[in-house]
Amino acid sequence: MNKVLEYMVMGRPIVSFDLREARVSAGDAAVYAPANDEAQFAKLIALLLDDPEKRARMGKIGQERISGSLSWRNSQRSLLAAYAAACRDQTPASAGDPDRAQGGGRTVER
Repeated sequence: MNKVLEYMVMGRPIVSFDLREARVSAGDAAVYAPANDEAQFAKLIALLLDDPEKRARMGKIGQERISGSLSWRNSQRSLLAAYAAACRDQTPASAGDPDRAQGGGRTVER
């Protein structure tokens, strides 16, 4: 979904298949085609090409989401908590660990 966020930063409207993460990230900065419906996807692109005002509105919505609810300031606490939970009870393998040489950068459960 990095592309979706990058398009939003640049103020671009988004056409996406109806994926959960796209809706979470883009919200109203995107229009959504049903999954695997390429004809509807193409139709949505054509509709946006013919509507510069809607494209501009959607681009502005995307930029507002990036600087607001999706900003690092607003998301850092939950993201860092998720990393901490994922790494709980994990210890990085040391450089001299023979498993590291074979597996490359693995973590070892305590």
